[in-house]
Amino acid sequence: MRNIIKSILLALLVLLSPNFIHASKQAKMAKKSGEIRIKDVSPHKTLTLRYNYGEMELVFWDKNEIVLKYDECVRASSQKRADEILQQRIAIKSIEGHYFRVGKADDSSVSFNSKWTVYVPSYISSVAASNSFGNITVGKGFPGLIRIDVQNGDVNIPETKAMCVVEVTHGNFYVGNAAYLNMTTKHANGTIAFAQTLKVQAEHADFYKIDEADVMTINSKHSKIKVGNVGQLSS
Repeated sequence: MRNIIKSILLALLVLLSPNFIHASKQAKMAKKSGEIRIKDVSPHKTLTLRYNYGEMELVFWDKNEIVLKYDECVRASSQKRADEILQQRIAIKSIEGHYFRVGKADDSSVSFNSKWTVYVPSYISSVAASNSFGNITVGKGFPGLIRIDVQNGDVNIPETKAMCVVEVTHGNFYVGNAAYLNMTTKHANGTIAFAQTLKVQAEHADFYKIDEADVMTINSKHSKIKVGNVGQLSS
């Protein structure tokens, strides 16, 4: 009996050892990085991005091409499953170089550590980006129209001159300095440091802070909103 107990304890020690855990994780992970490059981008079309289970960052530049860089990392119950999901993820669908969607790979047992970094010509008319599970960060230097839709995640807009239409369903948000901002939230919390023109529709916010706005329209339901310095206010 004592020998049996000793054998069980030795087996548990092997299973819990760092080397075994590390080897197990390596055996269940698949990852790949790459890029999609679209040259001679028309200024008249909207760039549409559909993503999930990862981070998205929009970077605006003076070049006449779109570059979508992806870093996909998948963990699954087996190496085979991780490889299968990865192949589905990197099968990024594109329509005429202006619509990108990550490959469909729905599996509740799979976890992701993935990111899209999208370099966008600053001269195009508009950008629409959505993320079902994950965050979106918007860079500066774009004067057009930006539509952001995050269902479960955070939105970060440090500085922008664009006309921003933002929807956050569950998550957090931060806007540092905006020219025009239309913010619609449900079960989301965050801070707007400054907006020249601000329209707010908030539902079920536990913490919602507006430091400064020149002109603001606000409509809230079941939300705690703290308002600082506002020039013109309507509701």
